[in-house]
Amino acid sequence: MIPSFFGNPPLFGIHHPPARRPGGGRDAVLVCPPIGHEHTRCHRALRVLSQALSRAGHHVLRFDFRGLGDSWGDPGDGGVEQWCDDIDIALGELAARSRAERIALVGLRAGGLLAAAALGRRRPGSSPAVGRLVLWDPILSGREFLDTASALQSMFSRDAWRFPVLLFGERNAEPLDADSRLLGYDYPAGLRESLERLELGTIEPWPAVDTAFVLSRPSDECESLATRLRANRIRVDSDVVAGADGAWEDYAEHEDTLRAGRLVPTIVGRLASGGR
Repeated sequence: MIPSFFGNPPLFGIHHPPARRPGGGRDAVLVCPPIGHEHTRCHRALRVLSQALSRAGHHVLRFDFRGLGDSWGDPGDGGVEQWCDDIDIALGELAARSRAERIALVGLRAGGLLAAAALGRRRPGSSPAVGRLVLWDPILSGREFLDTASALQSMFSRDAWRFPVLLFGERNAEPLDADSRLLGYDYPAGLRESLERLELGTIEPWPAVDTAFVLSRPSDECESLATRLRANRIRVDSDVVAGADGAWEDYAEHEDTLRAGRLVPTIVGRLASGGR
Protein backbone atom coordinates (compact mmCIF):
# COMPACT_ATOMS: atom_id res chain seq x y z
CA MET A 1 0.00 0.00 0.00
CA ILE A 2 1.31 3.44 -0.95
CA PRO A 3 -0.55 6.34 0.77
CA SER A 4 -0.17 9.81 -0.72
CA PHE A 5 -1.87 13.10 -1.53
CA PHE A 6 -2.49 14.02 -5.16
CA GLY A 7 -4.31 16.57 -7.28
CA ASN A 8 -5.59 20.07 -6.61
CA PRO A 9 -7.24 20.32 -4.16
CA PRO A 10 -5.15 17.64 -2.41
CA LEU A 11 -6.99 14.32 -2.24
CA PHE A 12 -5.81 11.49 -0.03
CA GLY A 13 -5.52 8.10 -1.66
CA ILE A 14 -3.92 4.71 -1.22
CA HIS A 15 -2.43 2.94 -4.22
CA HIS A 16 -2.37 -0.85 -4.15
CA PRO A 17 0.06 -2.04 -6.84
CA PRO A 18 -0.57 -5.52 -8.23
CA ALA A 19 0.75 -8.20 -5.91
CA ARG A 20 1.61 -10.29 -8.95
CA ARG A 21 2.29 -9.58 -12.60
CA PRO A 22 -0.85 -8.08 -14.17
CA GLY A 23 -2.64 -10.40 -16.59
CA GLY A 24 -3.32 -9.41 -20.17
CA GLY A 25 -6.14 -6.90 -20.53
CA ARG A 26 -6.34 -6.41 -16.79
CA ASP A 27 -7.94 -3.05 -15.97
CA ALA A 28 -6.69 -0.76 -13.24
CA VAL A 29 -9.46 -0.14 -10.68
CA LEU A 30 -10.56 3.12 -9.08
CA VAL A 31 -12.58 2.61 -5.88
CA CYS A 32 -15.11 5.37 -5.11
CA PRO A 33 -16.17 5.43 -1.45
CA PRO A 34 -19.48 6.22 0.25
CA ILE A 35 -20.06 9.52 2.03
CA GLY A 36 -20.89 10.49 5.61
CA HIS A 37 -21.51 7.78 8.20
CA GLU A 38 -21.39 5.10 5.51
CA HIS A 39 -17.85 6.16 4.63
CA THR A 40 -16.84 5.35 8.22
CA ARG A 41 -18.69 2.05 8.24
CA CYS A 42 -17.19 0.85 4.95
CA HIS A 43 -13.53 1.81 5.35
CA ARG A 44 -12.37 -1.71 6.19
CA ALA A 45 -14.49 -3.28 3.42
CA LEU A 46 -12.89 -1.08 0.78
CA ARG A 47 -9.43 -1.98 2.06
CA VAL A 48 -10.29 -5.69 1.89
CA LEU A 49 -11.65 -5.27 -1.65
CA SER A 50 -8.59 -3.31 -2.78
CA GLN A 51 -6.23 -5.94 -1.38
CA ALA A 52 -8.17 -8.71 -3.12
CA LEU A 53 -8.03 -6.85 -6.44
CA SER A 54 -4.31 -6.28 -5.96
CA ARG A 55 -3.79 -10.01 -5.42
CA ALA A 56 -5.74 -10.62 -8.65
CA GLY A 57 -3.23 -8.50 -10.56
CA HIS A 58 -4.90 -5.07 -10.70
CA HIS A 59 -3.50 -1.66 -9.89
CA VAL A 60 -6.02 -0.18 -7.41
CA LEU A 61 -6.50 3.34 -6.12
CA ARG A 62 -8.96 4.12 -3.32
CA PHE A 63 -9.37 7.72 -2.24
CA ASP A 64 -11.39 10.16 -0.14
CA PHE A 65 -13.58 12.85 -1.68
CA ARG A 66 -12.74 16.44 -0.79
CA GLY A 67 -14.18 17.47 2.56
CA LEU A 68 -14.27 13.83 3.71
CA GLY A 69 -11.82 11.43 5.30
CA ASP A 70 -8.22 12.63 5.04
CA SER A 71 -8.66 14.74 1.91
CA TRP A 72 -8.50 18.53 1.90
CA GLY A 73 -11.47 20.65 2.90
CA ASP A 74 -14.55 20.85 5.05
CA PRO A 75 -17.97 19.37 4.25
CA GLY A 76 -19.05 22.69 2.72
CA ASP A 77 -16.27 22.33 0.12
CA GLY A 78 -17.91 19.16 -1.24
CA GLY A 79 -20.92 18.57 -3.43
CA VAL A 80 -21.92 16.54 -6.47
CA GLU A 81 -20.03 18.68 -9.01
CA GLN A 82 -16.92 18.83 -6.84
CA TRP A 83 -16.96 15.10 -6.10
CA CYS A 84 -17.38 14.28 -9.80
CA ASP A 85 -14.33 16.47 -10.41
CA ASP A 86 -12.50 14.45 -7.75
CA ILE A 87 -13.26 11.24 -9.66
CA ASP A 88 -11.76 12.77 -12.81
CA ILE A 89 -8.65 13.79 -10.83
CA ALA A 90 -8.33 10.29 -9.36
CA LEU A 91 -8.75 8.68 -12.79
CA GLY A 92 -5.84 10.73 -14.07
CA GLU A 93 -3.72 9.85 -11.04
CA LEU A 94 -4.39 6.14 -11.39
CA ALA A 95 -3.62 6.24 -15.12
CA ALA A 96 -0.29 7.93 -14.43
CA ARG A 97 0.63 5.42 -11.72
CA SER A 98 -0.47 2.25 -13.50
CA ARG A 99 -0.01 3.10 -17.20
CA ALA A 100 -3.06 0.91 -17.75
CA GLU A 101 -4.90 1.24 -21.05
CA ARG A 102 -8.28 1.08 -19.33
CA ILE A 103 -9.69 1.75 -15.89
CA ALA A 104 -12.70 0.20 -14.17
CA LEU A 105 -14.67 2.02 -11.50
CA VAL A 106 -16.14 0.38 -8.40
CA GLY A 107 -18.53 2.61 -6.46
CA LEU A 108 -20.06 1.67 -3.11
CA ARG A 109 -23.35 3.33 -2.08
CA ALA A 110 -23.08 7.07 -2.90
CA GLY A 111 -19.73 6.30 -4.53
CA GLY A 112 -21.62 4.33 -7.17
CA LEU A 113 -24.11 7.13 -7.78
CA LEU A 114 -21.28 9.66 -8.11
CA ALA A 115 -19.20 7.36 -10.35
CA ALA A 116 -22.10 6.97 -12.79
CA ALA A 117 -22.69 10.74 -12.77
CA ALA A 118 -18.99 11.49 -13.32
CA LEU A 119 -18.73 9.06 -16.23
CA GLY A 120 -21.99 10.31 -17.75
CA ARG A 121 -20.60 13.81 -18.12
CA ARG A 122 -17.29 12.75 -19.71
CA ARG A 123 -16.83 13.44 -23.40
CA PRO A 124 -16.54 10.42 -25.73
CA GLY A 125 -12.91 9.49 -26.24
CA SER A 126 -11.77 11.07 -22.96
CA SER A 127 -8.52 9.80 -21.55
CA PRO A 128 -8.03 7.60 -19.64
CA ALA A 129 -10.57 5.19 -21.11
CA VAL A 130 -13.07 3.62 -18.70
CA GLY A 131 -14.23 0.15 -19.61
CA ARG A 132 -16.40 -1.02 -16.72
CA LEU A 133 -18.55 0.32 -13.93
CA VAL A 134 -19.42 -1.79 -10.88
CA LEU A 135 -22.20 -0.44 -8.65
CA TRP A 136 -22.09 -2.02 -5.21
CA ASP A 137 -25.40 -1.49 -3.37
CA PRO A 138 -25.75 1.89 -5.09
CA ILE A 139 -27.84 4.63 -3.55
CA LEU A 140 -30.63 5.46 -5.98
CA SER A 141 -30.67 9.17 -5.20
CA GLY A 142 -29.06 11.75 -2.99
CA ARG A 143 -32.46 12.40 -1.43
CA GLU A 144 -32.72 8.73 -0.44
CA PHE A 145 -29.37 8.97 1.31
CA LEU A 146 -30.36 12.11 3.22
CA ASP A 147 -33.74 10.64 4.19
CA THR A 148 -32.10 7.45 5.47
CA ALA A 149 -29.47 9.39 7.41
CA SER A 150 -32.17 11.66 8.88
CA ALA A 151 -34.23 8.67 10.04
CA LEU A 152 -31.16 7.08 11.66
CA GLN A 153 -30.22 10.41 13.25
CA SER A 154 -33.69 10.67 14.76
CA MET A 155 -33.38 7.20 16.29
CA PHE A 156 -29.84 7.97 17.44
CA SER A 157 -30.83 11.19 19.17
CA ARG A 158 -33.64 9.44 21.06
CA ASP A 159 -31.68 6.34 22.03
CA ALA A 160 -32.22 6.30 25.79
CA TRP A 161 -29.69 3.53 26.36
CA ARG A 162 -26.99 5.57 24.66
CA PHE A 163 -28.04 8.81 26.36
CA PRO A 164 -29.35 7.81 29.83
CA VAL A 165 -30.60 11.33 30.56
CA LEU A 166 -33.41 10.60 28.13
CA LEU A 167 -34.33 7.53 30.17
CA PHE A 168 -33.65 8.64 33.72
CA GLY A 169 -33.57 12.42 33.43
CA GLU A 170 -36.18 14.99 32.66
CA ARG A 171 -39.07 13.79 30.56
CA ASN A 172 -38.87 16.87 28.37
CA ALA A 173 -35.14 16.68 27.69
CA GLU A 174 -34.30 18.12 24.28
CA PRO A 175 -33.42 15.51 21.62
CA LEU A 176 -29.87 15.70 20.31
CA ASP A 177 -30.82 16.75 16.77
CA ALA A 178 -28.95 19.42 14.85
CA ASP A 179 -30.18 21.14 11.72
CA SER A 180 -27.21 20.41 9.44
CA ARG A 181 -25.62 17.45 11.23
CA LEU A 182 -26.45 13.82 10.54
CA LEU A 183 -24.71 11.02 12.44
CA GLY A 184 -21.64 13.14 13.11
CA TYR A 185 -21.28 14.68 9.64
CA ASP A 186 -22.22 18.18 8.51
CA TYR A 187 -24.45 18.67 5.47
CA PRO A 188 -24.59 22.40 4.73
CA ALA A 189 -27.49 23.67 2.63
CA GLY A 190 -25.51 23.78 -0.61
CA LEU A 191 -24.34 20.19 -0.18
CA ARG A 192 -27.85 18.98 0.58
CA GLU A 193 -29.27 20.78 -2.47
CA SER A 194 -26.71 19.23 -4.80
CA LEU A 195 -27.43 15.74 -3.43
CA GLU A 196 -31.19 16.18 -3.70
CA ARG A 197 -30.89 16.89 -7.43
CA LEU A 198 -28.99 13.66 -8.21
CA GLU A 199 -30.78 10.42 -9.12
CA LEU A 200 -29.28 7.26 -10.56
CA GLY A 201 -32.21 6.60 -12.87
CA THR A 202 -32.11 10.05 -14.49
CA ILE A 203 -28.39 10.21 -15.35
CA GLU A 204 -28.25 11.14 -19.02
CA PRO A 205 -26.40 10.09 -20.96
CA TRP A 206 -25.64 6.89 -19.14
CA PRO A 207 -21.93 6.08 -19.52
CA ALA A 208 -21.39 3.78 -22.50
CA VAL A 209 -19.48 1.18 -20.49
CA ASP A 210 -20.25 -2.33 -19.31
CA THR A 211 -22.13 -2.01 -16.04
CA ALA A 212 -22.58 -4.47 -13.18
CA PHE A 213 -24.88 -4.27 -10.16
CA VAL A 214 -23.59 -6.19 -7.14
CA LEU A 215 -26.26 -6.19 -4.45
CA SER A 216 -26.65 -7.46 -0.91
CA ARG A 217 -30.40 -7.77 -1.45
CA PRO A 218 -32.78 -7.68 -4.44
CA SER A 219 -33.73 -4.24 -5.73
CA ASP A 220 -36.67 -3.70 -8.08
CA GLU A 221 -35.35 -0.21 -8.86
CA CYS A 222 -31.91 -1.49 -9.88
CA GLU A 223 -33.46 -4.28 -11.95
CA SER A 224 -35.72 -1.78 -13.71
CA LEU A 225 -32.73 0.44 -14.49
CA ALA A 226 -30.74 -2.58 -15.71
CA THR A 227 -33.59 -3.52 -18.07
CA ARG A 228 -33.72 0.01 -19.47
CA LEU A 229 -29.95 0.11 -19.98
CA ARG A 230 -30.00 -3.23 -21.79
CA ALA A 231 -32.67 -1.83 -24.11
CA ASN A 232 -30.19 0.95 -24.90
CA ARG A 233 -27.51 -1.64 -25.74
CA ILE A 234 -25.53 -1.24 -22.54
CA ARG A 235 -24.15 -4.58 -21.36
CA VAL A 236 -25.42 -5.04 -17.80
CA ASP A 237 -24.80 -7.84 -15.31
CA SER A 238 -26.59 -8.17 -11.99
CA ASP A 239 -25.67 -10.25 -8.94
CA VAL A 240 -27.54 -10.57 -5.67
CA VAL A 241 -25.20 -12.16 -3.11
CA ALA A 242 -27.19 -14.18 -0.60
CA GLY A 243 -26.35 -13.48 3.03
CA ALA A 244 -24.14 -10.50 2.22
CA ASP A 245 -23.78 -7.70 4.75
CA GLY A 246 -25.66 -4.46 4.12
CA ALA A 247 -28.81 -3.48 6.04
CA TRP A 248 -28.17 0.20 5.31
CA GLU A 249 -31.40 1.43 6.88
CA ASP A 250 -31.13 -0.74 10.02
CA TYR A 251 -30.34 1.32 13.13
CA ALA A 252 -29.04 -1.76 14.95
CA GLU A 253 -26.33 -2.19 12.29
CA HIS A 254 -25.61 1.32 11.02
CA GLU A 255 -22.44 1.64 13.16
CA ASP A 256 -21.21 -1.92 12.65
CA THR A 257 -18.16 -2.42 10.45
CA LEU A 258 -19.28 -3.66 7.04
CA ARG A 259 -18.20 -7.26 6.49
CA ALA A 260 -17.72 -7.61 2.74
CA GLY A 261 -16.40 -11.14 2.59
CA ARG A 262 -19.25 -12.56 0.53
CA LEU A 263 -19.31 -9.68 -1.96
CA VAL A 264 -15.58 -9.28 -2.64
CA PRO A 265 -15.16 -12.47 -4.72
CA THR A 266 -18.13 -11.47 -6.88
CA ILE A 267 -16.69 -8.02 -7.59
CA VAL A 268 -13.22 -9.43 -8.30
CA GLY A 269 -14.79 -11.95 -10.67
CA ARG A 270 -16.72 -9.27 -12.52
CA LEU A 271 -13.52 -7.32 -13.06
CA ALA A 272 -11.44 -10.30 -14.20
CA SER A 273 -10.56 -9.69 -17.86
CA GLY A 274 -13.30 -7.08 -18.12
CA GLY A 275 -15.82 -9.30 -16.36
CA ARG A 276 -16.43 -11.37 -19.48
